[in-house]
Amino acid sequence: MTSSTATIAVLSSCGFFGNFGAALTGFGEAIIFLFIWQVVYLSGYNDSDFKFAIFIQCLSLFSVQPFLLWETSVVKYSHRRILLLFVPITLVLTPVGQYVGGIAPIPLMKKIAGVVVLFVAFIETHTRRHALLRRCKKGEGTDDDDRAATAIATDVPQELDNADAPATGDFPIESTKLTFTFGITACNPPPESEFATNSSASTTTVPTTPVAQDDPPQSNDGAPSKSTAPAERIEFGCNRVTSDTVIAGGLSGFLGGMIGIRTPPLMLYFLHPPKPLVFDNHSQRATGVVIMCTSTVFRQVFYLYETFTGDDVSGYQSEVVVYQKEDWKLYVYVVAFSILGGWVGGRAFEYVKNARETIRGIFLVLLYMCGASLFISAFTA
Repeated sequence: MTSSTATIAVLSSCGFFGNFGAALTGFGEAIIFLFIWQVVYLSGYNDSDFKFAIFIQCLSLFSVQPFLLWETSVVKYSHRRILLLFVPITLVLTPVGQYVGGIAPIPLMKKIAGVVVLFVAFIETHTRRHALLRRCKKGEGTDDDDRAATAIATDVPQELDNADAPATGDFPIESTKLTFTFGITACNPPPESEFATNSSASTTTVPTTPVAQDDPPQSNDGAPSKSTAPAERIEFGCNRVTSDTVIAGGLSGFLGGMIGIRTPPLMLYFLHPPKPLVFDNHSQRATGVVIMCTSTVFRQVFYLYETFTGDDVSGYQSEVVVYQKEDWKLYVYVVAFSILGGWVGGRAFEYVKNARETIRGIFLVLLYMCGASLFISAFTA
């Protein structure tokens, strides 16, 4: 059955505003996409169901992956050793989540999605509580002072704060700037502190020791080797880093496959990384984008497999949304408007970034409304 003009208009708008809002506010594209779809659905539009909306959301997010990979310089900044744990478990549990989503009833999926969105809103409120309290006390202030990156921002283009972070295969060791991570401001000391004396122009240097890192490789003459960047070595095995990473990656992949929203486990992981992990803005975004790209690409592989094989296993195929030749116009419009939305949102950010926190506050209220409406509609629909 060919999608109607109204369906094409609604889902293309969801793709546009999903990527536009994500680029502008930092919230995940899937959350904004499903929020807009839910608003239209509750207003009386019922030409597509929740599973079809998740299917189109995946296509919308898939269309902007090349831009995100280029924007975040994943080869330069991503934490490769952590990805060795994240990527395999994501590849395994993403199709499991899609299979469960294919056989699960829509009311159950809406309940889960509602709880997940409310959980995201709660974490966002928690991470921004100090900024909100300061605003309430002062009654005024600039948005740039309170600007903070969240884990949701790994899904979208966003201004990079720490532009001088070193490029390493694993981790930047230290930073001389303030690093904003999930609403928590961490200031790493500079590599040395100089104190001028009144008697002479000489200085006294007090070295500082980087925390939780290995010594840089030494060459034969005792100087640091330039061939290998200094990086923290993460040991895999029966330890906190391995277990937390595998759990976060597994839950993220499963939720992404089932309901399209994969951010809550990653938010908690990046908000409270297992020691000795420390993420700056560059490594956080680049690592998160690789995880998101892995999940999104594999979701598309799953949909394509179901489309071309058409296997009917105990009636499962009848519950799975697949590509239809007659819907090619819908797919073209969704891809085009999604790319356009991301581009327009990126340009708009340059003009409204001083009011970005105000916009994020408005979207936070809408998040609570979206989560509550999804959860309630599961009982009424």
